[in-house]
Amino acid sequence: DSNPSFWNCTFHLATTISIIIELALNRMTVKLMHMPFGLSWAMLYTSFIWLTVWLGGVSSWPYPFLDTSTPYCLLWYSGLVICFLVYFCLFTFLSQTKMKWHESYLHSVEEAKQLGLESDLLGARDNTYAMRSYSQEII
Repeated sequence: DSNPSFWNCTFHLATTISIIIELALNRMTVKLMHMPFGLSWAMLYTSFIWLTVWLGGVSSWPYPFLDTSTPYCLLWYSGLVICFLVYFCLFTFLSQTKMKWHESYLHSVEEAKQLGLESDLLGARDNTYAMRSYSQEII
């Protein structure tokens, strides 16, 4: 449905929110070398829509800007590629920033565990010394 109806906007918003949640919760890092895969997926979708409209599977374009009969078709498709590249770079930046925060958090947790382990070992050594001296006093 090319009209911005409630359900159309809701589905697009839900998809966007689920992608953002997925980015926040997983440990996968998106890199610029992944860009050809995303661009290939967009081109595959575009090819599918072209064929579907040409073969008569749908009567109208799902998005009016995809219509190839307009004189601005080349500008629209070029704009879509540029928007894809910009958003992919933003997504890559957010993914790598998230991983830096995650790594610094893990590093601080590891340091805290190490400090706790060292203090536990020191405490255990002190307790062992106290137990030895106590047992020697009894004997």
